[in-house]
Amino acid sequence: MAEKQKSHWDVDPEYPLDDWKAEVANDDTRLGYHAWVENQREVHGT
Repeated sequence: MAEKQKSHWDVDPEYPLDDWKAEVANDDTRLGYHAWVENQREVHGT
């Protein structure tokens, strides 16, 4: 079965949009949301 294609509006429940927004506001990341989620998964091994 094919995986559903992601929309840029999709939010990952493990990595809330508000967490990403806080990192952007604090200048802790310059990644877009989905790139940030991928990075968080790599860092945390999820």
